[in-house]
Amino acid sequence: MSEMAEDIEIEDPYADGDFLPLRSDEQWFKYEMLSLVYALTVDTSRSPEELKNLAIVRLALERLPRTTPAVHMEMGIVLENGGEMSYTNLSISEERMSISVGGYVRGDFGGDSYSTTLFECESNGFRDGSLDPYEIGSWQAQTQELINLGARLSLGDCGEESEIEWESEFDEDQFEVLEEKIQRWEEQT
Repeated sequence: MSEMAEDIEIEDPYADGDFLPLRSDEQWFKYEMLSLVYALTVDTSRSPEELKNLAIVRLALERLPRTTPAVHMEMGIVLENGGEMSYTNLSISEERMSISVGGYVRGDFGGDSYSTTLFECESNGFRDGSLDPYEIGSWQAQTQELINLGARLSLGDCGEESEIEWESEFDEDQFEVLEEKIQRWEEQT
């Protein structure tokens, strides 16, 4: 029986697209992003549509590192002032998550746009950028500064809301489940 067990090939942990490549020691990022969403939700001036979309972002963040099928949300904090614009952005979908900053600066002879993706990852195992606590803290500080200056919340929903599984709960810590899948796969290779 042990020979048969040895012949079983363990699948790449990202082959099924069920997980984003986040490590157990990066759980803090999940809770920092959830904290921002909670803060945005308690604003009593939010419309029902905004609250629904924030709930979708919250659901996807709560499930991390597991992906959430049918979700594709863009959440931006956007400040426009005198033809110039600054923003911070969190994007989360069933295939990808990213955080970025950017904007548009007007000069004497036109303008220039800029954007920087601080971190992005995909359900196929791709990762780029860093979840460095200092960089993420700077992103959060910039987001808070934009909010304090009167930035608007921009939410774009390109997902299939009717297909979202709201009741999906897991008995196990999903960071641990992913770590176990990675460990079994690495032992095999």
